[in-house]
Amino acid sequence: MDNMQIFWGETHQNTYTHGQQIPSMDETLTFAKSYLDFYTGAYYTPTSYPIPLRPGYINTAPPQLIGHISEQPLIPEDTWHGIRAEQIKDTVTLNREWAEFEKATVEHYNPGTFVTFPGYEWQGNGTWGDHNVIYKHEGLPIYTEMDLPALYDRLRKVPAMAIPHHTAYHPGIRAPFWRHTDDKISPFSEIYSIHGCSETDEEWVGMRQNSHMGPTMGASTYQSALDQGLHIGAICSTDNWT
Repeated sequence: MDNMQIFWGETHQNTYTHGQQIPSMDETLTFAKSYLDFYTGAYYTPTSYPIPLRPGYINTAPPQLIGHISEQPLIPEDTWHGIRAEQIKDTVTLNREWAEFEKATVEHYNPGTFVTFPGYEWQGNGTWGDHNVIYKHEGLPIYTEMDLPALYDRLRKVPAMAIPHHTAYHPGIRAPFWRHTDDKISPFSEIYSIHGCSETDEEWVGMRQNSHMGPTMGASTYQSALDQGLHIGAICSTDNWT
């Protein structure tokens, strides 16, 4: 332990969430290396589209200025207009944006000073829990498998890990069933972010920022993973750099 050091980093800063990266990756990484030791951006693989409100619906809810981007209005002062659904981006867009993302991580990598890792958010078909896939080096593709076992099969062949996040939502609805988790590939779980705390179901910081995903469920908490015998560490990240 005497020889171990502490390094501070960001492992879940979503990028390319609006059809383009604002601010640019160069600006993002210049800012990151001003106060971090390492950076793992989570290139955002889905795109979103609105689900319209019912005809004649009268909204009385105030603007939602916090929480998940899918529930925030396009104009901050505007009222809520319903949720947005997500689906994976088309192949051309994925490949173009991923190449831009990796180009930036290569250019800003400074051994011994600032270490960058390429990574992306994997959602599959939405029933296996969201995971951030992190690669040891650039040059690997985005895997678009729809289920977690198939993703794991891919990742076992490359230097990679898959970190589950906001796990305390309902299992099977953007949160994992821990029985499917391979703790050799998923050695950590993100237990705290803008979504709230996934450590337990006590809700001292509840999973209620995003009404289309919450609230907290006990079966998929970090505590439940440990109870089931998983050897899995805990990390905290921002999930959108909030």
